[in-house]
Amino acid sequence: MGGRSTAIKLSSGDVWVIASTPFDDETKEAVEKLGTVKYIVAADADHHFYLCAWVLPPRPYVPSTTNG
Repeated sequence: MGGRSTAIKLSSGDVWVIASTPFDDETKEAVEKLGTVKYIVAADADHHFYLCAWVLPPRPYVPSTTNG
């Protein structure tokens, strides 16, 4: 199992992420260079495996609203 996460900086300056890889220090540093993560997406059944690592403490990316 491998894969890549995708992070996109939106015109608003917020960052949208498909969280499909482990959330480690290297990933955190790279994403924080882009801006504030506002949206985190598990695009399909295979992308949910690492979602908790992105949103549960001590991780910093907890969107104010969730959909789905």
